[in-house]
Amino acid sequence: MPMLPVQSLVPLALFTALFFVAALFVLAALGHFPRAARNDAMKQRFGPALLWGTIVIVALCALVAVIAAWRFIPWFAALIAGGAAILVAPLALQNFSDAFVDGQRGIATFAALDLVLALALVWYMTT
Repeated sequence: MPMLPVQSLVPLALFTALFFVAALFVLAALGHFPRAARNDAMKQRFGPALLWGTIVIVALCALVAVIAAWRFIPWFAALIAGGAAILVAPLALQNFSDAFVDGQRGIATFAALDLVLALALVWYMTT
């Protein structure tokens, strides 16, 4: 059985964290669909633009994570770590308040954190 190389540990940790936050974002964003299910703050002004813009950002971050995993992480480690992160996300989301998850702050925070993790992963890949 192949062993996990030491140089794969940092990308694996960033990949796992990125997928965990992306899963938190997806769960929070799913609460805003269909449009009738959105709270008033998400229906007014820039709420829809924030929702759709953050969806694009998180999708691009997930693409970066997959590319990094393909290049730097053995497939078995990426599969296990990504799957575990996705499975743990619903349990972790229960610890956040409903006002945070259902409002603009939740999706903006999760998307921003995902972007920071993706930038860290890109920085690590280029150095």
